Amino acid sequence: MSKQSSLSEVIADNAADVFLKENVGSDIFIASDIENLIAKTAQVIYQNIDDPKFFGALINYKDKCFVVLNTHQDLRARYYSAAHEMWHLALEGSMLGRQSEVIKTAATQEDFDNERAADHFAVALMLPKKIVVNTWYKYVQQREVPNPALAKEAVVRIAEVSSMPYEAVCRRLDELHLLTRCAS
Repeated sequence: MSKQSSLSEVIADNAADVFLKENVGSDIFIASDIENLIAKTAQVIYQNIDDPKFFGALINYKDKCFVVLNTHQDLRARYYSAAHEMWHLALEGSMLGRQSEVIKTAATQEDFDNERAADHFAVALMLPKKIVVNTWYKYVQQREVPNPALAKEAVVRIAEVSSMPYEAVCRRLDELHLLTRCAS
């Protein structure tokens, strides 16, 4: 991982933690409520765009924020995209509380990867570390080294309760060093 990506991820991880504490609480999965959280600050536009590479966008127009979400994508991808756009939206306002200006300043640094930060923020927001770890151990029956069948079931169940894509769940579990503890 490059120094640029690492810095961006650390700041995004901190921002997600701050966002959760300021706006939601960090002991739950936000899941589909991400769209309601966006709607408190921006106009949400749902558009069916038949383009597999388009997920969403934040548009500023005449001092208003609009978040476009592609309904052609499956729900999990849409919620992930909404969380990604929440990063951009949070940088527009004061959703990050007292940390808003510090995070905004960091995000304007030359070596900052804003899109990587938005992706990492989305994962950290939708899959908070503490709740993911607790849920993982619940689903793998408190085993430090779960067998592959239990691990697979845990991934599926975490994806279900968080409404996140399986790939995002696996990335988060790997990031938290939980998948590396599975028995072959």
